[in-house]
Amino acid sequence: MNKMPLLSNLSFGAGEVGDPNRNYHSYGPPSPFSVRIESALDKRSIGQPWRYQPQPLPSLSDPSLPANSRYSLLLLSAKEGYPLWRPEPNRRLPEEYRRDGLYIGSVGIFHDGFFDYLFNICYPKSHPVNAGGVPEDFKPVEISQTDISEVDPFHDVDAHVASPIGGVNSRRAYDFMSMSPDGAILVLPDGSTRIDLKNKKIFRQYANRNAHRWFTYVENTRGRECEDLSLYIITEPRR
Repeated sequence: MNKMPLLSNLSFGAGEVGDPNRNYHSYGPPSPFSVRIESALDKRSIGQPWRYQPQPLPSLSDPSLPANSRYSLLLLSAKEGYPLWRPEPNRRLPEEYRRDGLYIGSVGIFHDGFFDYLFNICYPKSHPVNAGGVPEDFKPVEISQTDISEVDPFHDVDAHVASPIGGVNSRRAYDFMSMSPDGAILVLPDGSTRIDLKNKKIFRQYANRNAHRWFTYVENTRGRECEDLSLYIITEPRR
């Protein structure tokens, strides 16, 4: 069973490998490190520690790099959150989710440019957005409206996010000009709204208590099979 590495103040570096005079297609991964989960009540270790091997970091110079990975790597530098190659929701999800899109508390997996939505920790088991099921002994996290802020609009109509920053001419037709061999642009013809969870401590404590149940549910009940499975909780959706 995979477990959630709930760590803070963790940093590591990765260096390119190979001939220094060549374009590199991959990075050497950082060294493995040990991870363990402790009880929030008495600091007792939950389960056995395990070794985690970070995946190699992709390089933009790799010609085989998928378009969705290239797009995300480029726009991450704009510091506007994690860029989704395909932001539209799965059409088979409940109507309530498809209508409102990603919201604070959504738990899922990033895969091939999509967000694979699983459940939302802010709503009860009986809510339509949790129609696909929830982990064992599930109870929604308790948050107050004062824990959330909303800015609408966050981006104005016809706004864009680009990396590298280049010239953009827009009159409902867009010309994107870049001096770099790689570039990515996100066009927002209707602008965007930003919703932020200000009290992230609540989510962190909640995740510490429930991470082992989440991974058991996702792997055994929902059948998600992927190496080094990572779960993500949405705290600042921009849509």
